Amino acid sequence: MSILGKYYLLNSLPPLEANFQAQPPLSSATFWRRVQEEESSFQELIQAILLEKDISNLEQVAFHQKPLSVASISLESLARIWEEKGLAERFFPSALSEWIEPEKWHEEIWDAYFDYCFGMARRYDSSLQEWLTWNLGLKKAFYEKRDLEPVKRREFRAFIPNDDDREYQNIIQLYYKASHPMEAELSLDKVRWEKITTLANPYSFSQDEVVVYALHLLLLERWWTISQNQVNILQKVSNV
Repeated sequence: MSILGKYYLLNSLPPLEANFQAQPPLSSATFWRRVQEEESSFQELIQAILLEKDISNLEQVAFHQKPLSVASISLESLARIWEEKGLAERFFPSALSEWIEPEKWHEEIWDAYFDYCFGMARRYDSSLQEWLTWNLGLKKAFYEKRDLEPVKRREFRAFIPNDDDREYQNIIQLYYKASHPMEAELSLDKVRWEKITTLANPYSFSQDEVVVYALHLLLLERWWTISQNQVNILQKVSNV
């Protein structure tokens, strides 16, 4: 992997700040186009990150809702995916497209997604593995706190256990100290932002700097989408 490609890519991207009230300086769709234009060597690693939003968009389409923003796959393509044969295979890796059924939404696609994402992280020897393990561990800790059994979405077949969950319990305590659900959700994403920042050294121009950029951008986009869509807002943010 050439460091020059990553250098030019990172220098072409506007800096991201932890301002969860402002519109991000670019969309994840624009970011994905930049990755495709500037650096081909690890596109599938970055797309693996963005696919989480694509699958979330596809899930909304399956339940007759309209996604508000695009990741790596256009909303028009997602809307046709159950009608046009071969479209799922065109846009999704085979490990995921097999879970896109013609007549219904298949919840097990989330298990397949996290398996796939872990696989990409290992293939590229990326600190994305650390992020997936930590973030899934946090989600699992919340599910256990809320006594949600069985977990209906995003079960943790791909989850790598963490022997010491004291960090998670401290984060959960912070969450429940908030005076309002939105404040609680924002406190979580601020913690996530800081955790993501630790995944790569600044100005190393490594692939993990691009990984950090992608993960930060998705957080910012999430809150911008929330601010633009106040209908059923609590349901939209409660995806711990």
